[in-house]
Amino acid sequence: MFVQGEPDYNRTDKSSGGIEMTGPAAPKDPEKARPFFYILKDKDIFGERQKDGTGIQFIYESDGRLINSAQITGNVTDKEELTLLETVEGFGRLV
Repeated sequence: MFVQGEPDYNRTDKSSGGIEMTGPAAPKDPEKARPFFYILKDKDIFGERQKDGTGIQFIYESDGRLINSAQITGNVTDKEELTLLETVEGFGRLV
């Protein structure tokens, strides 16, 4: 039931001269609209101290893993971008 003066953000009632009530509209999928994509997101990365005292982290993105990460983690569907990720030169152009 729509009562004049009480906001009802889930309903629109113009039949009895009521006011159209609409709530704030959120983007459908804000991650798809962003101008960048993630390769690593919410992943554990192992770090190790080397003999000289510096640290090193191994991130394995070879053998198609980089493209797979871009598709799954980054929601990349553009075939041209995915093709660029096949080579180091293409990755450099994309970045």
